[in-house]
Amino acid sequence: MTRPVAAVLHAHATALAAALADWDARGTASGAGPNIAANTAIALMDAMLTELHRARARLITDKREYNDRLDAAVDELLSRSRRERPE
Repeated sequence: MTRPVAAVLHAHATALAAALADWDARGTASGAGPNIAANTAIALMDAMLTELHRARARLITDKREYNDRLDAAVDELLSRSRRERPE
C-alpha cells in the first residue's frame, strides 16, 4: 500500500532534521560522522524532491480531471435549464 505523500514527506523531513543537526555538530564530531550526516541529508533532500515532483504531477492530473467533471456537470445543468425554460 502506498503511504500518503504527507506521511512520506514528514518522515523524510524528520530524518533530514536529524542529519542536518549531526552535520551542524561537525565541529565537535570526529571520524566519518559528519560526512555520513551530509550524505544522508543530501539523499533525503533528493528523495523529498522526487516525492514532491510525483505529488505535483498527480495533483495536476487530479485537478484537471476534477475540473473536467465539474465543467461537465455545469454544462448539463445549463443545458437542462435551457430546455426547461418557458419560451
